Amino acid sequence: MKQDVGSITVEPISRRKILLVEDDPLNQEVAAGMLIHQGYDVDAAMDGHVAIEKACSIHYDLIFMDCQLPTLDGLEVCRVIRDWESQQQRQRTPVIAMTACAMKGDRERCLAAGMDDYLSKPFALDTLATMLENWVPAH
Repeated sequence: MKQDVGSITVEPISRRKILLVEDDPLNQEVAAGMLIHQGYDVDAAMDGHVAIEKACSIHYDLIFMDCQLPTLDGLEVCRVIRDWESQQQRQRTPVIAMTACAMKGDRERCLAAGMDDYLSKPFALDTLATMLENWVPAH
């Protein structure tokens, strides 16, 4: 909605929207708080099925995806989202893998599943800010 400010018409700045897929309530709260602090709107999903439902019904500028989720792991969730984007001829949403159990080869497995980047937990606010700058277009 446009606002008139004196003789100037101002378009409101739309906030970027992020889907945070994290099954641990504390990790979800901390990560969401960091993202909100950075100026993003955040939707959260606690499992893979909810993540797929949200990703296929709402436009997100970025998805942070925990790799170890109940019912469907993050790698499979990403594959499903990528298949849906392809079938619907939708623009690819950046997906950033998050994992606390960083092991050799994890990054490669995440990228092979269709994820775009990789973030080890726990992460600092400056690391998160850099990741956001790399993957979310400026406002």
